[in-house]
Amino acid sequence: MGWIVPNLQYSMQIYKDELESLIKPGTHWLDLGCGRRTLPVYFQEVEKHLIESCEIVVGIDGDLPSLLENSSLSCKVKGDVSKLPFRDNSFDIVSANMVLEHLEDPVSSFKELRRVLRPNGLILVHTPNILSFWPLVAILTPECIKRPLVGYLEGRKEDSIFKAYYRANTAKKIRKLSSIAGLKVRKLRMIVSIPVFRNFKILLIPELIITRVLMLKPFAMFRSNIIAILELELISKGVEIDKKIV
Repeated sequence: MGWIVPNLQYSMQIYKDELESLIKPGTHWLDLGCGRRTLPVYFQEVEKHLIESCEIVVGIDGDLPSLLENSSLSCKVKGDVSKLPFRDNSFDIVSANMVLEHLEDPVSSFKELRRVLRPNGLILVHTPNILSFWPLVAILTPECIKRPLVGYLEGRKEDSIFKAYYRANTAKKIRKLSSIAGLKVRKLRMIVSIPVFRNFKILLIPELIITRVLMLKPFAMFRSNIIAILELELISKGVEIDKKIV
C-alpha cells in the first residue's frame, strides 16, 4: 500500500492529533455526538489523558443507548445540536467528529455552536466530503442496503449507523455556514484517508490508485475527508463567562 500511496494517514489519526494540540489544562470541552466513545478504542489512552486534562468535559448525543454505553465521560447529555442545553460562552473547545453529516438543520446548529463558544474558543470538525466517492454512493444507496454494507466494511454495529443528510459537507458549505453563524474558518484541510476496501485485494489496488490521484493538488476538492478549525468572527471584549453550563 505504501508504494502506491506513500505517507497515507488515517483521517482519525489526523483528527486526534489536532484535538491533542487544542486541549490544554483547565479546558472546558464539549464533544458533539460523543456516542459510545470520544475517540476510537485504539486511542483510549489519549482519550483518557485529554479528559483528565480538562476542567470540564461534556458529551452530548441524541442516541440514549450510545450515551449509556459511554464509560469515558461522567457528564453526558441527551440533546439536539440545533438546541444545545448550555449557557452562552460555556466552552473553550467544541469537537464534532463525524457529526456534521448528520445535521438536519446545519444553520441552527452552527449558530448554537457559536453561542456556546467562549471568546478565543475553537471548534474542531471532522466530516466526510460529499464531493468524494463514498458519500455520493451512500446517498444513492437505499438504507436497507447501506446499513449492513457500512457495518460490514467498517466493522460497526448497525445500531451505531445513523441517518446522514450531508448538508454541511463541502469546504464551501462549511465556510458559508460559518459566516452565517458569525464564525470563520481558521484552518481547513482536505485529506485522503485509508482505503475502504483494505480487506478486499481485488478492489484495493484501484482504490489506492484513485487515492494517489486525489493527493494531487488539482483534485483536492474531491478528497474523502474534511478537517477544519473554526473560531469567532468577532472576538467580543469584556464578555462575562458563566462557569455553570448545564
